[in-house]
Amino acid sequence: MSDGDIHYAVRVNGKWQQEVSNYEIAGTVGKSMPVTGIRIYTTASVSVSYQIYDAKKGWKNGKDGDELTIEDSSCITAIRFWVNV
Repeated sequence: MSDGDIHYAVRVNGKWQQEVSNYEIAGTVGKSMPVTGIRIYTTASVSVSYQIYDAKKGWKNGKDGDELTIEDSSCITAIRFWVNV
């Protein structure tokens, strides 16, 4: 995004990880730890809508700044998002 940044954080093992931005890796690498939550927001003149796929309950909807979480016994298996201009 040329006029702002996209920021995001994920929840792993019931704890929110450090927030990152603009293409940085969120969560863990090589540890096989499931992601159970995500929060996305922008500092641009656009907003973000997003969904997570709960392996047990299906799609959940969110928008700029929402925390989307699932039960720790499940995991997020997909994330899709839209930039709203």
